[in-house]
Amino acid sequence: MPQYKKNNSKAAKAAKSNANTPKVTVSRRGSIGAPPQRTHFTVLVDTSQSMDYLLGAVNKGIRDFIDDQKKTASNENRLGSTTIRLVTFGTKSYVVYDGPLEQIPEHSFECSGQTRLFDTVVDELKNLLYKKKYPKELATISPLNAFFVVMTDGHNNIGTQNPEKMQTSVVDARKQDIICSFMAANQDAELVAPYYGFDPNTSLTFSAEAVTTCAALRAVSDLAGRSMSQESQGNDHLFSQLERQQSINVTHGQPPQRMERQQTCNKGIPYALGKQKDKLIQESFQNRLER
Repeated sequence: MPQYKKNNSKAAKAAKSNANTPKVTVSRRGSIGAPPQRTHFTVLVDTSQSMDYLLGAVNKGIRDFIDDQKKTASNENRLGSTTIRLVTFGTKSYVVYDGPLEQIPEHSFECSGQTRLFDTVVDELKNLLYKKKYPKELATISPLNAFFVVMTDGHNNIGTQNPEKMQTSVVDARKQDIICSFMAANQDAELVAPYYGFDPNTSLTFSAEAVTTCAALRAVSDLAGRSMSQESQGNDHLFSQLERQQSINVTHGQPPQRMERQQTCNKGIPYALGKQKDKLIQESFQNRLER
């Protein structure tokens, strides 16, 4: 009889404990008890002096990007677990905001200085990879899905002059399943992208005009939404031909043609740097850039 009472006591304690335990939920992915999907966006915006005439379009485009991602995250019940880091760069880089997406304040950029492209990308990817890895406990139960984009209207002209370190950083990030996007004006983004470590499929050329700049930022926003969506498919990680066409003012000439892909890969990543560098491809990129 005493043993029976003791067992009843244990059962009562267990019932009480279960009553205080949060109810198990089923996520959109169908995983019972899974934590919300962790999503992060790192957005780098060139605010060097040459971007001044596009400032209005850039401010509007970035605000629309933020609103779009908020809406998508809210629809997928992950707004509370989505963060964003917004960085501008000219002669120096400046962190405008780094925190929860739903709490980002209104912003307005100002332009000055030169274009510190290479060093800014390297620094910010280092920061992003740290976010993806730590804290270890959270990274294990809820991996961070990340989207990284850099927008520029020109070439690097201050700081490190060799893009090799940047290329290595971008390739390493892509190996960690970070979607990396490169959007650029006054150059062929798809052509230059591999030289910088980016995939041409996620790189976008835009004409340096207000209308096409807004269209390009809309395309990047849509790409980010598709890529980070819980229903994302493999073909969502690329720009459509329509998005490319809308980002170019064809009245000022034909849009750049996509360069033919070379069959050089490292873990499925085209043009990746590795111990066995293809010097001919690297020299080809250099020759194209110097033309």
